[in-house]
Amino acid sequence: MLKENKWSLSSFVLHENATMKEAFQKIDEAGKEIAIVCEGKKLVGIVTDSYIRKAIVKGISLEESATNAINYNFRYAWIDEDRDSVFLRMSRDYIKQLPVLNEKREIVDIYFLSEIGKQSSEMNTPVLIMAGGLGTRLRPLTNSTPKPMLDIGGKPLLETLILQFKKYGFRNLLLSVNYQKEIIQNYFQDGSKFGVNLHYIEETQRMGTAGSIRLAEGFLKEPFIVVNGDLLTKLNYRNFLDFHMNESVTMTIATTNHSMQIPYGVIEMSNQRVTQIKEKPQVDFFINAGMYCMDPSILEYIPQGQFYDMNQLIEGILKDNCSIASFPIHEYWMDIGQMVDYEKANKDFQENFL
Repeated sequence: MLKENKWSLSSFVLHENATMKEAFQKIDEAGKEIAIVCEGKKLVGIVTDSYIRKAIVKGISLEESATNAINYNFRYAWIDEDRDSVFLRMSRDYIKQLPVLNEKREIVDIYFLSEIGKQSSEMNTPVLIMAGGLGTRLRPLTNSTPKPMLDIGGKPLLETLILQFKKYGFRNLLLSVNYQKEIIQNYFQDGSKFGVNLHYIEETQRMGTAGSIRLAEGFLKEPFIVVNGDLLTKLNYRNFLDFHMNESVTMTIATTNHSMQIPYGVIEMSNQRVTQIKEKPQVDFFINAGMYCMDPSILEYIPQGQFYDMNQLIEGILKDNCSIASFPIHEYWMDIGQMVDYEKANKDFQENFL
């Protein structure tokens, strides 16, 4: 029998025939960011949120087998190992979950880094929210209201975004403001009413997404998160940050899958000869979801006091042969860029955020 704890080990067990989607669901249900695969009582592999997202980047569908995301070469602790020594190793190597095995390699427990106080419920990680855009594609709604303050589900879009960060323990938030900034500042003030600490980064001219980051450099002494202020999403930002920290990269970009049908017959050729025709094929690709984890070293790429777009920053990092990771998201995500998006977000809010 699997050992019963304050949680049941059986709640982490993933069926060997499970799909990637079912693995995600199991991880969400267990609430500890891990699922385990056993043969009888013997532990043979583990699945984490990060392993699944890496499989998605490789083109594996959520409907395919979870075996594509199973780590069979996992780290573990023995049941008779000194617990303090194990936790020290977990802290040093930032191991969030560590299975505990007996001499028969049967799982008897799971140690969690959060249980030893290395992960508090509150995060010191700075979060920079870009809330200074003009929202021209949403006029006339944005003639007198900044886009992040548009009402979705009975409250400003920006309020929902801030409360999502608070939910995952992020309290130190920076708001980059420009267009009609007084409306945002008067509504949120210092953030205490919403349970967060707010500091405003005031743009005196259009700076572009990356240019605004440079204005906030005094607050960005450790890895930080940047998000566009016009997003509606249920992304677990703590998972996002953990993924970035474990990848040891300069930047991580949240990405989402986008499908588009070509309205024509597509011709494939070789040596000027037609080899195949595909009628109105569907093309799938990853797009930038407007959320980033960044190392403070990226500030070196951003010029002082100049307009600098995010694409310029990404291109500069890549040109310097620094690594950028993709974090594919399967959670609800909507970019409120056009009127049709705004209308859909209001309909989706009832189902996804209430």
